[in-house]
Amino acid sequence: MKTNQLIFNITSEQPEKLDDFYANVVGLEREPNSGGFLVGGALFTIDGHSETKGRAREPHRYLFSFTVDDAKAERERLEAQGVQFVRKEGREFWGGVFSTFVDPDGNYGQLMEFRPEAAGSKAGYLEREKSMSNQPQFGFAIEYVKDIEAAERFYVDVLGLRVERTFPTFVQFEHFAIAADQPLGGAEETELYWLVDDAESAFSKMSEQGEVTLALTQQPYGKVFGIRGPAGRSCFVLELAQDRPSEAV
Repeated sequence: MKTNQLIFNITSEQPEKLDDFYANVVGLEREPNSGGFLVGGALFTIDGHSETKGRAREPHRYLFSFTVDDAKAERERLEAQGVQFVRKEGREFWGGVFSTFVDPDGNYGQLMEFRPEAAGSKAGYLEREKSMSNQPQFGFAIEYVKDIEAAERFYVDVLGLRVERTFPTFVQFEHFAIAADQPLGGAEETELYWLVDDAESAFSKMSEQGEVTLALTQQPYGKVFGIRGPAGRSCFVLELAQDRPSEAV
């Protein structure tokens, strides 16, 4: 097949907000005829669609990469504007350096810098990745409430938050959740959760360095344990189950 151009189109329930993000925050070059963006030789467009609702459910399913001269500098520029990154200057064995950001719809965009002088063996790369992949990342805070339906109405209708996952006793927003069941820590106070890929490995390491407040336990939503933080409260470390009870919205 002979093609003349690649056009990459993403759809959104809020296309104007997404378009503004890529134009005025990321700073892509506008293509005047289509209203999209010129990215190298490709055309990147944003549009609405009647079947597109809410945030991206599997943001890692497709990754669009923007090649740049300095991934760290671009990442710092975007972070200064409030953009969240889930990976910062991650290195690939072939010399690629990636910083992955989250756009307003939850899609993953990658800043990619190529450093051929940093290329190495794949075996060495995989070993380093294995040791670094279990670094805890902040997941969310949970507020315990008595009336979850009233609390959900407040956060949606008054604060304008968007629901990401839901269950009869649990509602998750971006980095924040409300729950009406029993707190893991016992007291009805806000709990902080940090996410890891391997809870057993994290527990083995952290239990030697900190005070365990909750032993590693299996919950319907994943494996979790607690470590006492500097203020005396538990920090919960969680490996999410792939088939956890809550459903994406």
